[in-house]
Amino acid sequence: YGPYALTLNFPNPIDRLHRKTGYGIWLHGAGNDERIQEKTTTEGCVAFYNDEIVKLKEWLRPLHSVIVISDNSGFVNKKEDVRLLRKTFDSWLQSWRNRNLQEYTNHYHQDFKMRQMNKKAFSSYKGRVFNSYKKMVVDVEQIRVITHAKYAVTFFNQDFYGDNRFTSRGRKVLYWLKDKNGDWKIAREDFSKSKFKAFEFTPSHVASIQKVDASKSFEAKEVPL
Repeated sequence: YGPYALTLNFPNPIDRLHRKTGYGIWLHGAGNDERIQEKTTTEGCVAFYNDEIVKLKEWLRPLHSVIVISDNSGFVNKKEDVRLLRKTFDSWLQSWRNRNLQEYTNHYHQDFKMRQMNKKAFSSYKGRVFNSYKKMVVDVEQIRVITHAKYAVTFFNQDFYGDNRFTSRGRKVLYWLKDKNGDWKIAREDFSKSKFKAFEFTPSHVASIQKVDASKSFEAKEVPL
């Protein structure tokens, strides 16, 4: 794996929806840089020259960084896709805050599933939740949007308050697919209690990353899992 191997969350919920069965897909070095020229350098992973993976590692923060793998960067975050998805996300959020069940569930894809619930069961469940509170507050921050021709993702931190008896704080990830009309719909969603953190890279930090030499750290580093 060279100096580093960086793990990914493949297969994510959309990968599983599309019946992807691989696992252990990582970003890693090549050990011997000459291996990069071989077609069978990896079994599905993305291999980098050793100095590149060392520099890349400095940019990424475990559980707080987003990796997009695409044949062409032009497929990622097209302005019109981002604009439409952000507008759709805002509509979804407002319908949730307003407890407008019909409008809220209309933002979900016909193939949506969460745990053992399909879209119909999920709608009934959310209706019971909406009716169980006199006051419901949903606060979000650190919203990020990533779009691609295949699917899109929104990431954000979420604080939910239901009356004075229930509080939920953490991160939520929404996975979107376009329906037959070309509208973004939520196909999967994932929530965990750890929040995303924003990182700022100062000019001096960027300069230090650019100066990183893989040969100086190759023998000293182990592969982090």
